[in-house]
Amino acid sequence: MSKAKDTYNRKNYSQLSVRLEKELIAEFKERCDMEKRAYADVIRQLLKTYLKTP
Repeated sequence: MSKAKDTYNRKNYSQLSVRLEKELIAEFKERCDMEKRAYADVIRQLLKTYLKTP
């Protein structure tokens, strides 16, 4: 990653780290790969949906 892009990302994004069961992560990755979806895109959509729910 270029220095400029790294600087931009640090200014505009936060990173979230979680520990989950290996089996759950394996299943998640398998499904994302099967559907040809990026992991971050799936998680981003889940967070947006969650935040819209009262």
